[in-house]
Amino acid sequence: MQRRDVLATVGAAGLTAGCFGILESKCAPGDRELGALYESVLDMENPDQVSIRGTVTRMSDSDMIVADGTGYAEVSTPLRKKFNTDWFGTGDCVEVSASVSAEYSRDMGHLALEIDEGEDIESTGETSDPPSGPPKEPDAFFELEYQDGGFDEPTTGVKLTHDGSEAVRAENLEVRLDPESDLEIVPWTEFADADPETEVGPGDSAVFERRGDGHLIWRPEKHWGRAVSSGWELE
Repeated sequence: MQRRDVLATVGAAGLTAGCFGILESKCAPGDRELGALYESVLDMENPDQVSIRGTVTRMSDSDMIVADGTGYAEVSTPLRKKFNTDWFGTGDCVEVSASVSAEYSRDMGHLALEIDEGEDIESTGETSDPPSGPPKEPDAFFELEYQDGGFDEPTTGVKLTHDGSEAVRAENLEVRLDPESDLEIVPWTEFADADPETEVGPGDSAVFERRGDGHLIWRPEKHWGRAVSSGWELE
């Protein structure tokens, strides 16, 4: 079995595919299960280089989502180099050696890994029983507006207003604060005083008043979240 040239390079079309795309595998999790690895990152551990195995469930030019049945990871390329999608794509079982972006993972709400070069990904064929990927994020970006504390006074909070077209459940929204020391997670239901099943729709808003650097995260599953606001800082 050969490694694919997984990053697009000059002359890639001249390579031979060998047996890739023919073999099928169970694609069992590797030594570092994605769910357990993410939990260790949330516990403020900072693992450096890891080796994982999973199925590519979603892919763009320079990043992809890998699932192993225990969790998910977003794998990106160095300097946003493009993947060679002619040789590598969704449904493949991959073994990945990558660096863990621990602080970014805590801040953004999902496990983030970065490869150093194309040789850090190896495909073992198509997955015969692929796990489902995480849900795609809704059109639910929240605009920020700092609340003025008055003349010579600091800001008192940040107003988050739904500026998209799709409603999301209150129980799936949370603010993540200051991942440098001890990650703090504040549910939308707490600072907006909302029932978990409340639909937060276009135009709905709430004011967040706790100090620290924050992002609003949409979290549909335990091991997967996406930022749905820009970052802010309240001193």
